[in-house]
Amino acid sequence: MKEIKVLAVDDNGSKLRHLVLALGKSNGIQKEGLDGAPSAVFHPEKFQVMDGVDIEQVVNAVLGADCAVIDYQLKSDAIVSFTGVDVLNAVLKRHKNFPAFLLTSHQDDVFCNEIVD
Repeated sequence: MKEIKVLAVDDNGSKLRHLVLALGKSNGIQKEGLDGAPSAVFHPEKFQVMDGVDIEQVVNAVLGADCAVIDYQLKSDAIVSFTGVDVLNAVLKRHKNFPAFLLTSHQDDVFCNEIVD
């Protein structure tokens, strides 16, 4: 069975714990392989963005995973100069087809306007 390392990236420790827990629970709904056994299992890990962390540290952590779930606004609880969109753009410059999701609880217009190029 293949293990898929999913990295959750957020600046809010509580939201990060909930996200990792939800990703872990999703292992109960795996896609089955031809033999009826689960073909893959998620292995969620977390990266909490803290004050002063450099975007390259986040990008390197993301690229060390198989896929990532990144918070849109990484500035709620941390003092940093970048957003989740900045992280994703830096990741995609180094790995064009890297699978990642951006999450937000902010207005859809703000989110869509920032990522549409």
